[in-house]
Amino acid sequence: MVVMKKKKIARMDMANRAMCFALRNPPGGAKPMKFKLIRALVKKTDGRKPGIPAIKEAADSFKTVKGKRGRKKGQCKTTKAEDKKLLKTFHKVRPPGHGVDSRKVHRALPKKLQKKIGRKTVLRRLAKKGFGDFHLVGRVVGG
Repeated sequence: MVVMKKKKIARMDMANRAMCFALRNPPGGAKPMKFKLIRALVKKTDGRKPGIPAIKEAADSFKTVKGKRGRKKGQCKTTKAEDKKLLKTFHKVRPPGHGVDSRKVHRALPKKLQKKIGRKTVLRRLAKKGFGDFHLVGRVVGG
């Protein structure tokens, strides 16, 4: 089996992106510079010339503000009722005094809940309830 090395993507730094924006949106009544001419002036982080679509994207998105990502603090994907179902399934699958793999717990969940959450969420919800050695990577719950 041949393992391919992941290709690094070279992007433009902030100064070059700003130059793309400034040359495409000049002040006053001046005409915007053509993409081919801008291409000769700007560089990517690895020193190569960027493509025309990359220059256009940099000029268009320079002033856009990035939105917030993720959930708000304290907000969970699962409801309290779904957490109860998860815990009930965990107790049903796990024999007393034994550990169980998160895969088994996840597979035993109702299909709707199974599609909504992943195995990692199963681990987190059970950890919140105090089950499992979660410093281990083995994904064993309740051991």
